[in-house]
Amino acid sequence: MRASDLIGHPAYDRAGRPLGTVVDLVAEPEPDGMPRVVAVVVNPHWHARLFGNVRDEAHGPWLLEQVTKGLSRGMRTVRWNDVRIGDRPFRGGAGS
Repeated sequence: MRASDLIGHPAYDRAGRPLGTVVDLVAEPEPDGMPRVVAVVVNPHWHARLFGNVRDEAHGPWLLEQVTKGLSRGMRTVRWNDVRIGDRPFRGGAGS
């Protein structure tokens, strides 16, 4: 699976309620060093994550920061086991 298979697709919780659009992935290394997706970042506003200054340590022009802050409202990280992406049936975990 590639990141492009997930990013930009709708995400749903276990009950089928929409969470937003997948805008980023959170990965951790397996013992063999290969990355494993452990969570996804979802946002009701697709483009907000693309600005890059959504992170606390990033700073830019005041106006851009205000726009980014508004667009990133509702952005959250959801554990991989608790999310269904697009039309894929719910699966319990990245390894299953």
